[in-house]
Amino acid sequence: MNKELSKISLGLINFTNCIPVNYSLYEWSHDKLVLSEGYPTLINQLMRDKQVHVAPISSIEYLNNQDLYTLIDNVCISSDGEVDSVILFSNYDFMDLEEKTIGIPYTSSSSIALLKILLKEYQYDLNRIKFKTHKYETSLEDALKDRFDAVLYIGDPALIANIKYQDQFKKYDLGKLWKDFTGYPMTFGTWVAQSDWASSQEDDYNWICFILDKAVEAGLNMYFNEIINITSTKLNLDKNHIENYLTKKINYNFTQKHKEGLELFKKLYDNLNIKPDNYSNV
Repeated sequence: MNKELSKISLGLINFTNCIPVNYSLYEWSHDKLVLSEGYPTLINQLMRDKQVHVAPISSIEYLNNQDLYTLIDNVCISSDGEVDSVILFSNYDFMDLEEKTIGIPYTSSSSIALLKILLKEYQYDLNRIKFKTHKYETSLEDALKDRFDAVLYIGDPALIANIKYQDQFKKYDLGKLWKDFTGYPMTFGTWVAQSDWASSQEDDYNWICFILDKAVEAGLNMYFNEIINITSTKLNLDKNHIENYLTKKINYNFTQKHKEGLELFKKLYDNLNIKPDNYSNV
């Protein structure tokens, strides 16, 4: 029997909502794991190109390519209402965005799909809204002054802007809008494995499912104070705000409600008639 240690390549998203898993995995430094970090659409591409075996990918990437991926259904990145890190900042009311220009981030897939789903459900003709990609190259204040009528922020930039610009602009939390509209939690990210790898390396697949579950547990317990201190300093945000975000806003458990919410998300996304090949620009 070959006793050589087989490596498992993991993609990690470098946002605060993933730090409980990321921090635990780095602390454990297991010889079996090879870790790579990036923003969501980059990790999506690494999985598409089979550069990593396992990763948290945008839920819309999973839903559009379920033949390629095996869902790891004991962990996810979700919210059951307000999420605080997927926010549309706007000069206008949500019901007054027709003929407007909305900035969408290059880092996102699921959040852009969610925004378009919500706009359509509010009876917008999406062809009468202009969507332009942004790369956080200017401040939110300048973006809404010179380039966009509304702009979507995700991840850590959204967390920071949500505090910095508390009352300056209209704010629409997409996690809350989805919950109010559907009654379901919103799953922004799904942990998945390459299907061919998972079927051929069953022991490794089962082991990584176990490790990810334990990583969430360790990140929210054993390493939690360290994570709060590091993240608070990095983002220059109050420790209580980070603690509330990781324990009250973000949900890591994948339940039957999450599954049903994903099925509805897919159905509504398909109604947009966007080609899956354009997943990173939806």
